[in-house]
Amino acid sequence: MASINPIRILLAGSSHTRLFFPFIESCLEGIAVVARLPCYAGRTDEILNSLTEWPLEGQDVVHVYSGHRDLMLNDDGLPFVNPGMFERNLRRIIEMLSSLTNAKIVFSNIPPVADSILRRDSGRNHRIIHYNRIINYVAGDSGVPVHDFYGFALRYQGGASKYLDGVHFSREFYREFGRNLSDYLIKIAPPRG
Repeated sequence: MASINPIRILLAGSSHTRLFFPFIESCLEGIAVVARLPCYAGRTDEILNSLTEWPLEGQDVVHVYSGHRDLMLNDDGLPFVNPGMFERNLRRIIEMLSSLTNAKIVFSNIPPVADSILRRDSGRNHRIIHYNRIINYVAGDSGVPVHDFYGFALRYQGGASKYLDGVHFSREFYREFGRNLSDYLIKIAPPRG
């Protein structure tokens, strides 16, 4: 039975968000109205450029997933968004969201990549750990909860079927992740009046 006054959740992020969105929507059917940004918001600089256009009105929870594309290496062998800029961008994202909505803001951290990616970019998982520390630090300073995508991926027992392409995960993974994230988002959602 559908809730008379459902929780409203907006998911913003890159390709992982697009892939787990249908499972969140399914898990929360009748409990929450779940929407995904119509635009792509992968890197933190892309988020900052589009944030004022996000459909924030009436949202109870805004979930932001970002960071993996920030730490990927450019043609010069440097992260697209260096750690210092990543920290500043996260702080600005929280500041802007807080000024534009009363919704509960929540981040997910960055999951590890498979060995197949590490053969081409041996430092990727080390950078992921470093950027996750930045996410935890900035979020902690601002009182923003962080859902542990990284920990979920490490604990997932999908074996060889875990990854689709070394970065993205299998349908089965996203189904389980969708349940996990759905439970988390409902727990942190502000009470309805």
